[in-house]
Amino acid sequence: MREALATGAEGYLLKAIHPKDLAAGIRLVHHGGTLITQEIAKQLIADWIHPLEQSKVAKNKKINYGLTEREFEVLEQLAKGSSNREIARKLFLTKGTVKNYISNIYSKLEVTGRHKAVFKATEEGLIRPNSLEKYD
Repeated sequence: MREALATGAEGYLLKAIHPKDLAAGIRLVHHGGTLITQEIAKQLIADWIHPLEQSKVAKNKKINYGLTEREFEVLEQLAKGSSNREIARKLFLTKGTVKNYISNIYSKLEVTGRHKAVFKATEEGLIRPNSLEKYD
């Protein structure tokens, strides 16, 4: 995402965007605007405010367990205690896709449940402890 924006992309959308929103986004960019989702804006701001922490987390993400960027997004939502439905809504995915990502996460982390995945990811430094909201 950051790489795309750094190389000149005028926006960043997730594939599960509603067709009407996609058309409006294309018109916005065509008229000189920039388009990113609120979640991506928050992530970019967090990266900007805490670049060293984000750099450390990003480095760990690349070398640990082979998780994709999207799997990390799902994992962070798991850490917040989000349900599959909430994750799907927040990340613009279907519930089935969320279930597939969660299964992949379990397989890659070699765990059998949400709590174990979140615990292992936190212990391994894959997600920041402050990602945990409902588990505190």
